[in-house]
Amino acid sequence: MQKKSQTLHLLLLDPSQNDAEKIVSLLRNAGHATRAHRVTSEEDLEESLGAQNWDLFIAKPIADELEYATCLKTVRSKEKDIPFILMTEDNGEEYVLSALQAGARDVVPIDQLERLVAVAKREFQGLQDRRRRGRLEAHLREAEKRCQLLLDSSRDAIAYVAEGMHIYANHSYLELFGIEDLDDMICIPVIDVIASKDQDAFKGVLKEFRDNPAETTLPCTIRKEDESEEDVVLTFSEATYDGEDCIQLIARPQVDSELEEKLKRFSSEDLLTGLYNRPYFTDNLSEKRELAVNGKFQGALIYIELDHFEDVRDQHSISGADTLLAQLAGVLREVADESDTVARLADDTFAMLTNAFMEDALKDKGEGLRAAIADHVFTIGQKSVQITASVGIVRINDTVPDVKELFERAHKAASHVSELPGKENGNGIYVYSALDFDNSKRHEDMVAMLQQALDENRFRLLFQPIISLRGESQEHYETFLRMINNQGKEIS
Repeated sequence: MQKKSQTLHLLLLDPSQNDAEKIVSLLRNAGHATRAHRVTSEEDLEESLGAQNWDLFIAKPIADELEYATCLKTVRSKEKDIPFILMTEDNGEEYVLSALQAGARDVVPIDQLERLVAVAKREFQGLQDRRRRGRLEAHLREAEKRCQLLLDSSRDAIAYVAEGMHIYANHSYLELFGIEDLDDMICIPVIDVIASKDQDAFKGVLKEFRDNPAETTLPCTIRKEDESEEDVVLTFSEATYDGEDCIQLIARPQVDSELEEKLKRFSSEDLLTGLYNRPYFTDNLSEKRELAVNGKFQGALIYIELDHFEDVRDQHSISGADTLLAQLAGVLREVADESDTVARLADDTFAMLTNAFMEDALKDKGEGLRAAIADHVFTIGQKSVQITASVGIVRINDTVPDVKELFERAHKAASHVSELPGKENGNGIYVYSALDFDNSKRHEDMVAMLQQALDENRFRLLFQPIISLRGESQEHYETFLRMINNQGKEIS
């Protein structure tokens, strides 16, 4: 669902009430439910700033002997984050520069109202982003506190290392090495707790990790405070502690590697197809997303949705459909590159995570998958079956959204295939483009218009009597809802 459009609370400094109302009307027509107050004096401004939060201040140089510079100074003295836009007839460089240096966000010529609307929308969006960032920073601080509590109480032996020195170790880590006080551990270089025979291997992994910070493990022997030794597996991963980039070390006892590998495979494998399952794929996608956000990965999510799979299930039973899915997994493995991650997400939905990024390469990849599925003859019992797929592709780069949104975009892309010319039944590919799904402007305009009408009670019910042809005595009415627009016209 789309987020509800927020009401824009606007302060105005304008000598003309009519001109002020014109600005408000322009903003409403541009898609923002707007509530405005026209400032008439310095006392009025002080009172308004104390009464509520404001989102925007649009001012002309002077009104009722109150100058814009005074308003701007008052806003700044209250430490209010209210974007200030000055409308002026003087477009001289010196005048404009003076206004910007005083704290105005922009200076707009008084006769360029369309530009004013564009600037106002930009500043309002920027304000919302700053407020959102403030909320996220508060959530981050809270999350960090909770993480610290979890670290302190974890049964895993966890430490953070920076520049070769311990900067944090939890109780389990201290206990593992036989050290009672954290301050004593912080004084110890991490290499000193590794047995001499494994120090070269440890240095090599550490160097490799710094060049390529992907999670890695190292079986080794540690040396404890009492000079005794123990075999462990160290897991290296990227982390931050107190705002400092560092390496997280987790020390776990060594177990039967073959058994561990089997358990890991079972926990990440789809039992029917032998491909990765959704939880594993989601975790992998999340890791790649984090790398992409930091500029360390480019690739794509390929979403494969089988066309009319329910027909196969209806005609060949659930077990027959499962047989087809198992064979399909083999087709996907043949097409996938060694670096690709392929998973089954749901009954008839598969996904691939690939390092391919350029559009031509992605189209070739998607077309290869589509053709391999469409051309393969599946066997269910004694019958031959063919099926097609709609393939949606979403690129992953440094502006990538969260994993949930990535999946939603990929699903939209696959569903969009049936809207392409000649692809009504699927069997096509589509690389996601936000431009094809950009209904936000139209949606925001509609929501703002409806919200404004609700705020101003501009809805009307109409009743039309329905007369029974059979002469029934009960009265029936057809009811219509109409909205009155800003021009006073009814909209159904």
